Amino acid sequence: MLIPSHFLFFPFFPRIFSFLDIVTLCRCAQISKAWNILALDGSNWQRIDLFNFQTDVEGRVVENISKRCGGFLRKLSLRGCIGVGDSSLK
Repeated sequence: MLIPSHFLFFPFFPRIFSFLDIVTLCRCAQISKAWNILALDGSNWQRIDLFNFQTDVEGRVVENISKRCGGFLRKLSLRGCIGVGDSSLK
């Protein structure tokens, strides 16, 4: 079912995005420009746990996350991410 774009800006819609995991948010961001804006809103990226992606995470990923999330990022879990060194956290 297609959702008309004018429904995307009702107050409840950003709240729905806040419950999605990071993989789903990234997939939603690829649907359209409107969904990209909603999915990549910094408020959706306050807590990021990269444990499920530990073998894929490198230092540059952490840098990109910190740049994209800006002041919204409150918690970034790098548990098990062996590809991230101290130099990535400066």
